[in-house]
Amino acid sequence: MKDNCSKSNEIFGSYLRRFPRGIFSLNALYYRADCFLKIKSTDSAAVCYQAIVLLPKNKYTETSLFNLSKIQYDKADYSKALQTYKLLDSIAEYKANQMEARKGTLLCNVKLEDSTGIIASAQKLLATEKVSDELIREATFDLATIYLQTGKLDKALEMYKKVAHEVNSKEGAESKFHISEIYYRLGNIDESEKVILNFLDQNSPQQYWLAKSYILWADIFESRKDDFQAKHTIQSIIDNYPDKSDGITDQCQQKLDKLNAP
Repeated sequence: MKDNCSKSNEIFGSYLRRFPRGIFSLNALYYRADCFLKIKSTDSAAVCYQAIVLLPKNKYTETSLFNLSKIQYDKADYSKALQTYKLLDSIAEYKANQMEARKGTLLCNVKLEDSTGIIASAQKLLATEKVSDELIREATFDLATIYLQTGKLDKALEMYKKVAHEVNSKEGAESKFHISEIYYRLGNIDESEKVILNFLDQNSPQQYWLAKSYILWADIFESRKDDFQAKHTIQSIIDNYPDKSDGITDQCQQKLDKLNAP
């Protein structure tokens, strides 16, 4: 395949140098890009796709935008990928490409930590027809996270509840934790504890967020002046939590030291 593409690209390149605006130049550009993509010469493929995109809309524009956006995203050039995804969204004739463009737009905004962009792109994705359950979960979770970060706790709570109906996924488990955390921050300690106990009964495989919930439970015990139960809860995490490198046990040890301080 590599040898065939190398030979083909020599032919296409020669043609384009001789006839940059020739009758077959568009085809040559696209086939050259396709060959570069097949042999994983993504920088060269991107140059060809960019050239096609800059031309008036043609039969290869949509596919070129699709492939170019993926190349840019995979190279972590999120600003360029964002613009390419937006352009793809605006011209896409195929629903699958439109869906990919809207998903990509959201992912880029998340990577760029653009709160306004995340909200707009998540809402647009959620308003799209026939969105998969996975994308609904991801978009709703991203909205909830932005609302939490910006102090809009009521909106965050509403969004997290939509995701936390299952706790097998990372997003679902994290959402369950944040629901209890928000109730705690709002002073509704009993409701926070109720959510934690429900989470513990659901047998989630997401150990990190289960541990975070136990830590919050210890905070609840401490707020009730039940230091004995708070210490016992924290010690149980230290003794049983399997991953000693993700910060959970360090956080617990610091908390236990504070509880034991005279």
